[in-house]
Amino acid sequence: MTNPQDQFVDFYRAGLKATGDMLRASLEGAERLRTQQLAAIGEALAAHEQSVAEISQAKGFEELFA
Repeated sequence: MTNPQDQFVDFYRAGLKATGDMLRASLEGAERLRTQQLAAIGEALAAHEQSVAEISQAKGFEELFA
């Protein structure tokens, strides 16, 4: 039979492990979200550059709004 102090240490250790696992999962999720956000920012910057290039090439009012 296990003494109560050993049981307490086992439960405490299990709780710490579970907390660590949840923290790791949360941080990994945050990392994935940050990666997706950075990719979206990169795409937005590329689209902006393309728009600016097209605007600067317009020779007249009609081309600008075409």
